[in-house]
Amino acid sequence: MRINHDFDPAANSERGAGLTVTRVLVTDICAVACFMLATSEGRAWDDETAANRAAGLCLLLRDTLAAAGHAAPVVALVACADEPQFLALHRWAGNQEWHRGEFMLRPLWQGATGPRPYSELDRIADQLADAADARLQPIRLEPAAPDALAQRIDAELQATERSKDAQGATHRRDLLMALRTALREPAAFQAGACEDALSRAIEHWTTTIAARARSVAEQAEEAVDSAIAEAEPFSADFSAPA
Repeated sequence: MRINHDFDPAANSERGAGLTVTRVLVTDICAVACFMLATSEGRAWDDETAANRAAGLCLLLRDTLAAAGHAAPVVALVACADEPQFLALHRWAGNQEWHRGEFMLRPLWQGATGPRPYSELDRIADQLADAADARLQPIRLEPAAPDALAQRIDAELQATERSKDAQGATHRRDLLMALRTALREPAAFQAGACEDALSRAIEHWTTTIAARARSVAEQAEEAVDSAIAEAEPFSADFSAPA
């Protein structure tokens, strides 16, 4: 699906906000609303009014599409005429209490030496809306054979040996070794048995780590008790001097 509608700027300018709707583009990927802001030089300009009117159209666009059975994220692209506008709308774009994730606001301003934001509107809108699924690399999930899993575990073991985190590397190495041992069992090569073998190995490793943690805690508690027992009793004389 692709719906593109260009608006007449002269007939769609919002009074008081200097905001002009120039284009609405809807595809299967998202909906993009393009706006232009007139220069704020020499006149009063209310950034809150401009932001809220852009938000109003985005929410209207979202609700209209939802009523038609098409759910898609909505993006508002606003071409700013000067830096103060860009900075003000940039603050609104980062105000999550305001937009609540209902749409995304992106102000555009390239400065005096860069390309004008008005020419960037159509380019960015097309890039957003035309990110077709066909351009994404397909992901295929296939069951991994025990031999392939063992090779990956061996590679992880080699990476673990180079780790600078001694304690974390020990736990990780023990887990990988348990998985590697499980994959060496003949039963792991039977249909549907590989997952069970790995689950048992992980459960055994978890139990072992928990036992180690309890042992360390008990040793620390005994050390504290021993230190308290060996400490000399504290005494102080608080009687008044004669």
